[in-house]
Amino acid sequence: MKKPEIPSNEKERLAELKSYEILDTALEQRFDDITKIAAFICETPISLVSLIDKDRQWFKSRHGLNASETPRDLAYCAHAIHTPEDILEVPDAYEDERFYDNPLATGDPHVRFYAGAPLVSSNGYSLGTLCVIDHEPKTLSDAQREALWALSRQVTALLELRKTNLHLEESKKEQIHAEKTFRDRIERIGDMVYELNTEGYFIYVNPALVRESGFSEKQLLEMHFSDLVDSGDAERVSKHYIDILKNHTRSSYLEFKMKGANGPCWVGQTVEIEFQDDVGVRTFGVARNISERRKYDEAIQEAMQLAEKAKQEAIESAKAKENFLSTMSHEIRTPLNAILGVTNLLLMEELKKEHLEHLNLLKFSGENLLCLINDILDYNKIESGKVELEKAEFNLKEILTALKQSLAPEIGKKGLEMTFMYDETLPQRFIGDSVRITQIINNLLSNAIKFTDEGFIKLSVTQLEKRGEEVQVHFEVHDSGIGIEKANQSIIFENFEQASDDTTRKFGGTGLGLAISKKLLQLMDSQIELDSALGFGSIFSFDLILPIGNQKSPESNEKFVQPEFDNLADLKIHILVAEDNRANQIVLEKFLVKWGIKMEFVENGRLALERSKTELYDLILMDLQMPEMDGYQATKAIRKLNSVYAQNLPIVALTASALLHVRKKVKELGMTDYITKPFDPEELYKKILKYRGKVMKKHAVSTDHPIGLKLLKLADNDQDFVKELAEHYLEIYQNFLSDFLEAMDNADEKLIKQTCDSIKTSNEVLGISSLPQLMNEVPRILLEKGNKKGQLIEKIKKACEEITAALRHIMSISE
Repeated sequence: MKKPEIPSNEKERLAELKSYEILDTALEQRFDDITKIAAFICETPISLVSLIDKDRQWFKSRHGLNASETPRDLAYCAHAIHTPEDILEVPDAYEDERFYDNPLATGDPHVRFYAGAPLVSSNGYSLGTLCVIDHEPKTLSDAQREALWALSRQVTALLELRKTNLHLEESKKEQIHAEKTFRDRIERIGDMVYELNTEGYFIYVNPALVRESGFSEKQLLEMHFSDLVDSGDAERVSKHYIDILKNHTRSSYLEFKMKGANGPCWVGQTVEIEFQDDVGVRTFGVARNISERRKYDEAIQEAMQLAEKAKQEAIESAKAKENFLSTMSHEIRTPLNAILGVTNLLLMEELKKEHLEHLNLLKFSGENLLCLINDILDYNKIESGKVELEKAEFNLKEILTALKQSLAPEIGKKGLEMTFMYDETLPQRFIGDSVRITQIINNLLSNAIKFTDEGFIKLSVTQLEKRGEEVQVHFEVHDSGIGIEKANQSIIFENFEQASDDTTRKFGGTGLGLAISKKLLQLMDSQIELDSALGFGSIFSFDLILPIGNQKSPESNEKFVQPEFDNLADLKIHILVAEDNRANQIVLEKFLVKWGIKMEFVENGRLALERSKTELYDLILMDLQMPEMDGYQATKAIRKLNSVYAQNLPIVALTASALLHVRKKVKELGMTDYITKPFDPEELYKKILKYRGKVMKKHAVSTDHPIGLKLLKLADNDQDFVKELAEHYLEIYQNFLSDFLEAMDNADEKLIKQTCDSIKTSNEVLGISSLPQLMNEVPRILLEKGNKKGQLIEKIKKACEEITAALRHIMSISE
């Protein structure tokens, strides 16, 4: 005897069999009818519906056999399930090596002949068979085999039907239970629940509605919904529900006054409407008494109005404060610009020792006054939350070395020993706000110099921990100065505070440096620590977590700037200066003449605009506050001139205001850069060189692209100016494509025409022909139907993408 093999999907097959919940159930007439018919057709004494369980075959129906199951190892049907696509037929078990010595063949019930048609579930698993058995050898005819197959499919259908009915019965039980549970909960909840018929009369109300309304259940079931609506809200409520019925809105929320037997109350209710053939047939409502909440809402609304009023007053106050600071800054910086400018000019001359001392004192006092102004402005920016930290790459060691060198003269005057210890395991470059980091270290070092008469000052920078692409850097400034008493260590970080009044009188200062440093560090998620004792010096320290930058050091754009000011006459630089203050004109003229730069002066923005229409300049230095037309208005008007020159002419703002909103406005209105007055001669010199393209040129652009050649010609082969022009036109074409697609989506013909017209000049300047040809097709396409509009949009999109790709390429090779 050969035992039947276990199917490869046995685990899943058994799970499928159990899902029918049929094993060990009672006999059923509908299955018995099929086995009786199968025995009759196949002319056999026995017919079974056999299901193959884990260790047995179990008979759901057994015609001609009393046994209800047999071991699986002996089951012929356990062999039949391996061929779900065919009937297993054994004409004579004694002649079959699988069954010749099977106890079911050699003993009761003497199975000599067997034919089994597999019962295959809807998921493809063989669950068992419909089989016929005889005590004598035989063979089924084709008609009998076909009939057996058909009957096996009927057994499978019965199994599926039975399974479905079981699930339906279970679902029905669950539904009845759920409905009962739901109804019980509705009866107990505090919210008012009701149901209306198609005419709007109550057909169900829960106890909460009875309680809140003050009417009995019997009274409510005789009332219309509108009977509970306060007369003052009747029209609004009626309109709301007429609209939702008209629009077939299933769910809606509304608040109104409910008219109750004990007086009105505010309710908020959600209504669900069941529609049949576009007609609302049932309405379910859930309402809640919101009278108390309405009171709170009114109180909150009143409080919000008061808060908004206070906010507006605070904004106006802050604006007035900012305007005052801006005006104060301008009024102080304007004469200070002349004072420091003339002082710097005089210091360049051959002077007597006495005169040199006087001028140095004047310069020192002017720079101290400038520091005072900057501290106050910085403090105001931080207090008003207008400080935005930059995220740019920088070389930490370089900026700290430069800072140390800038403080060296002051340190040397006092005879102090300055030590700079830098951890060389630190990465070369980081990402962050290098200006603010320098400002914090500068504040700490300046304080150390101020309060140390002899001894040392040490700046230490070390790596504490590397966390992936970030490094925790520890900064420490140590001095041997006067130190700070424990009792005074907390107050020195407050605004306008120093360790004592005597300190202020003796050493000067605003008392803002440490306060500013503390607030800047808080913005950087750090804090400043102090370790000090009176007479034993101080240690100020803090940690910063800085992202690691690109370690390949880029070539600096300003390496060409020499410490000494070279005469630039050979470069034939031509500058227009718009400045109404005569003292500032004189100072600027002295420096520009000394550097060999040709200049023209105008007293207001209107004249600057007129000159820029008729003259060519390398650069405009534009004061912001001038009569007739200020620098903002003049720049805006110049940028609107229909020429590539006007759109790209470097305009550098001369501003006596260092406030953030002024700097932002300068950039937003198209100015190239700004210089804060009083200006540093070296800064002015560098920016003149920076925006005089030929001085900055390192190599010519290498490109044979027509756009690149056009830009080269426009920029007179100036490499950096080519890059600026490419950036400028890249933004123009990106904005054009975005505006054009939006206008086409909205079918706004006026906006489409305006957008198409806006790009014409740029197409002409860059010598672009493909895009204009497509743009000429737009008016015609707008009148046509079909997919031509979409095809044209895709062509225009592709043309723009080709142009912007070319501009990006030009920018990349201009690096």
